[in-house]
Amino acid sequence: IDNRLPVLPTAVRGSFATLAKQPWWRLSRGRQIEILFCDLIQPPTVPQLDGSTVVETLLEATREQIAAALTGVEA
Repeated sequence: IDNRLPVLPTAVRGSFATLAKQPWWRLSRGRQIEILFCDLIQPPTVPQLDGSTVVETLLEATREQIAAALTGVEA
């Protein structure tokens, strides 16, 4: 936040089904793990007026984008 860097929300889909009950170095055949990169979130330039902090705002926006990516819904 102090450096004004954007947040890149990243979702991982399919890792549980691929890696469950397997040693970490063995992937199940026919399974895929997808890495989904969401849109960059720019930190707000001013604190929120409703009392929420910049961190809370960024956390919520990040969670929303990851949830949307995992369910296939556009945020």
